[in-house]
Amino acid sequence: MSSPVCALPLRLDYRPSRRLMLAVAGVHGTALLVLLPLPLMWWIKALMAAAVAVQGIVIWRRHVSLSAPSAVKRLVWAGENRWELFGADGASREVRLLPAAYVHPWLVILRFTTEDKRRCAVILPPDSLYPDSHRRLRMQLRLRAIEKG
Repeated sequence: MSSPVCALPLRLDYRPSRRLMLAVAGVHGTALLVLLPLPLMWWIKALMAAAVAVQGIVIWRRHVSLSAPSAVKRLVWAGENRWELFGADGASREVRLLPAAYVHPWLVILRFTTEDKRRCAVILPPDSLYPDSHRRLRMQLRLRAIEKG
């Protein structure tokens, strides 16, 4: 088995995920349905429904359809804690991976901080990457956690 140093850089081309699409639609749809029987004034329900809908649209554009300018289309892990994210607008930015990454075979969530201290997250269900890329990413993240821990 190769060492983590030899396996990098890891280039991950992100594509829309059907699983994430179903999850986002299901969660936001359920939230809207829950509002209906609540004993609140109609205008409060309307404001809450608008907030859920706006949040759903933002999440959809950024993480599902990848059409927002801030949506991540490609990740490159160059080694240690050097990452580069390429957005839907074509811009690239260097970021640093935060320690609170969630790594599971069904879902990987990576949280980053940019040079100007902004935070962003990348949600990677298994169908958002090629299977081998998803497996390599999980393996590298786990090896990194073992080395640090």
